Amino acid sequence: SLEHAADDADTLQSLRALMEESEDWSGLTGLLERQVAAAQDPGAKAGALCDLGAVWRDRRDRPDNAVLQYREAFKVDPSCVHALQAARALYEEAENFELVALTLELEAGQADDEAARHELLIERGFVLATEVGDVAQAVACFEQVLEAVPDNEDAAGALAEIEAFIAENAD
Repeated sequence: SLEHAADDADTLQSLRALMEESEDWSGLTGLLERQVAAAQDPGAKAGALCDLGAVWRDRRDRPDNAVLQYREAFKVDPSCVHALQAARALYEEAENFELVALTLELEAGQADDEAARHELLIERGFVLATEVGDVAQAVACFEQVLEAVPDNEDAAGALAEIEAFIAENAD
């Protein structure tokens, strides 16, 4: 039965391949849901949730369900940056820029190194300034980068543009 098959990685891969080949997306969804339920390890559970999210996104045209899987994956394993990136891409497609900004903040918190963290903060600052209209939070992002790297041209340029815009529109 499928319950026993969930323990056997080779059998599981074969089943997945068969379902993908026959385009049995409903069956694959069920198989992945059982895999999620059976997974004990947070990394494995998050991986299965991301796979499930990809099926909802790419094969079943349900980005809403995909986002739920990605959010759950991040909740189960906060080191699962792939889940954040996949959710952010869907938020961008839906033009939900508040959630894009929030996801960038979470990604920045999980970044492996300072340079990557600063890039994400700068991107978040641009989204906040240009799409969300939250200039104060955007300025905070750019200032945070400049505190750590005073000669960061992207952050300095963005901050200068915002200050010029505010000065022009102060009247």
